[in-house]
Amino acid sequence: MASNISEKDAQRPPANAGNEFYVRAIAAWILLLAPSFLIALVSGHWLYCFAIAPVVISPLTIWTYDLLQFLKKPGKRSIKLSILAIAGFGLALSLSALVKQVYVEPAAPSIISSSADTSTTISESIDSKDHEFQPLQPVDAMERASELGQAASAMVQTPPYPLSVWNIAQQKWAQAIQHLESIPSEAEVYEESQLKLESYQANQSAIVQRIETEKKAANNYERGIRFSDEFTVLIQPITYPAKGDLPTLEQASIKLETAIKAFQDIPSGTAVSELAKESAAEHSKNYQILQSVSQTLKSCKLDAAFDCGINEYTWLTLLSNSGQRTRPDSILERD
Repeated sequence: MASNISEKDAQRPPANAGNEFYVRAIAAWILLLAPSFLIALVSGHWLYCFAIAPVVISPLTIWTYDLLQFLKKPGKRSIKLSILAIAGFGLALSLSALVKQVYVEPAAPSIISSSADTSTTISESIDSKDHEFQPLQPVDAMERASELGQAASAMVQTPPYPLSVWNIAQQKWAQAIQHLESIPSEAEVYEESQLKLESYQANQSAIVQRIETEKKAANNYERGIRFSDEFTVLIQPITYPAKGDLPTLEQASIKLETAIKAFQDIPSGTAVSELAKESAAEHSKNYQILQSVSQTLKSCKLDAAFDCGINEYTWLTLLSNSGQRTRPDSILERD
């Protein structure tokens, strides 16, 4: 009888087993504070890494240790594997939920040019009620038209500007004209509104013409860049020119001449006029070099470029200059 009682006492868990678990969990939590602090400092997720994660991981660590000890004891292997699988599945779910909360993939940032920022700011300054015209009282319509006219005029005081700015200015003039045209003939401010209307219509027409000029300038600049690229594609493979390269050099010369003409056709004062002037000057130098090389090869009786007296440095300079391109996407932005 005494032996049976002693055996039951040996199988019964000690009274302080639960307390022992908590003590070990707290010890594990204290040990995890240091690495959690470093991870939180690097990642910036203080709540999850320094507060929540140690509290969750410390008891999981103790349970995992106790589970491994349990698996080492003799017993049914299938039951132990089932317990291990359930524990692993639960741990995976817990960790995945934690990771999902902490490491949420950020939205891709939108890269906007400085001029685009300016255009966005200007467009936001337009009152939302003006997108759909709403008739106002004559005096209010007069005041609103004056506000829009002043804003449109202030936007284009110091050109050049990208197309988006000119378009917004034109929209403001159009909105101002709508308000003036809505004033009835019997209103006290009618005569004044008609004077403003004539002036505003003239301003709007000037803006519309400027928009067309800017569009043509942008198209010419893109055309010049396109022919410049085609010129580069033709001459870049030629390390040293020889008589056999004459047909290619003549095609390249035509491409370059067309690019120069496109740049020169851009009127001054437009958004791309200064860049076009620089490109035309640089391409004119390249055109002269190309013409000189072609004339030398035509008058030479040999196939080798060096024996024809072609300056190697001059040719390498041409190759280097042909690879330089300026694409002012922020200036050429379109609506």
